[in-house]
Amino acid sequence: MSTFSNPLTEFSPQLELEDARSKAAERHSAHGLFDEHQEMEHAIALLEVASEEQLDRVLGGLIQRADTELGNAVGLPVGRAIAGVLKTVAGDVLPFASETIAGGTLGSQFGRGLASIAGPALGLELEGLSREDGEFESIRQFVRFAAKTVENAAGAPGNDPADIARRAAAEAARIYAPGLTIGVPPRRWHGGRWTAGRNHSVGA
Repeated sequence: MSTFSNPLTEFSPQLELEDARSKAAERHSAHGLFDEHQEMEHAIALLEVASEEQLDRVLGGLIQRADTELGNAVGLPVGRAIAGVLKTVAGDVLPFASETIAGGTLGSQFGRGLASIAGPALGLELEGLSREDGEFESIRQFVRFAAKTVENAAGAPGNDPADIARRAAAEAARIYAPGLTIGVPPRRWHGGRWTAGRNHSVGA
């Protein structure tokens, strides 16, 4: 008598999830988590940010999309903690001004600030590029850093979301932002400036 396998009894959700994560890791290992189109889409969204509320939404969308690419491997608490780390970096990169933003959106100021530290902090060589192209390339590097942070957090050990997010970001920074030091709580945009933290996240 022939024996037939039963796909219902042999199905394992855990094995399916692990297989999906493994395939996702193989697919993205060479080129980063996002393809070029996705990367540019998120970079443009960041450049168009005009307020902290918009920054929250754009970062949240970036984190959610990265998590989807990984098969929903990052929980909501860790995702929120990652958003806090990314906002910390943004707050430290943006110029401190007592007046409201002039000469562009909050996002364009962020791109300008990233471009100004591109050498020591992001490991980018922007010589020969126009100011706008340099700012855009710097923002794209930030998107890569953010996506890698989510990827590192997927399945990371630990019970403290903030600690997982910091460790994931620190590991991502070794590749995409070697001049960044992670570990300061996020600041808030208030009255045309970011409120000061205990120290800076960005250092040479």
